[in-house]
Amino acid sequence: MQFGERLKQQREQRGLTQEIVAQEFHVSRATIANWEHERSYPDINCLIAISDYYQISLDVLLKEDSGMTEAMQRKLELQKLKPFYWGSLLIDGFILVILMGRFYQLPFLKTDPFLVMVILLIEVANLYMMLTVRNRQQQLGIQDISQKSIMMYVFGGLIVLLIVGLALLSSQWGAIGVISGIVMRVRQRRSKNS
Repeated sequence: MQFGERLKQQREQRGLTQEIVAQEFHVSRATIANWEHERSYPDINCLIAISDYYQISLDVLLKEDSGMTEAMQRKLELQKLKPFYWGSLLIDGFILVILMGRFYQLPFLKTDPFLVMVILLIEVANLYMMLTVRNRQQQLGIQDISQKSIMMYVFGGLIVLLIVGLALLSSQWGAIGVISGIVMRVRQRRSKNS
């Protein structure tokens, strides 16, 4: 028996409505309906509460439904991806502060040109990591961190790279190199995805 069928059967045997069960687990009635129709699955805390409430072992709940275990694995994978996403944002914020210090010539944030190039390389690696996170999400079919926000982040990073590269590199050839490097990397990613 599948997870949703078992949930519905247990609820009906006890003469409970979806609304009553929803109040017990502090979720909406639609959430209970989604669980029963297997459109979504509860998190681990709700699973334990369901197990106690209906007096069904977790083994029975988890082992009989492969869809449920797959959904749990996706959620765990998403939890593994989130630190990369937020860490990447923090790194970018730190880099932006350093680069803006150089751009506005603040005495306490001055950097030498070599450090600027290292920072730009770190930013490129950071953008690559975000694209990797996005691709892994697509493989898993996870959309918790919205694709729109990741794409805005990636394109924002590319624009920052372009502006900083133009502002910090003294020669025209250096700026052209940064632009051509960005364009080549975007083309490579597009050809991989196609």
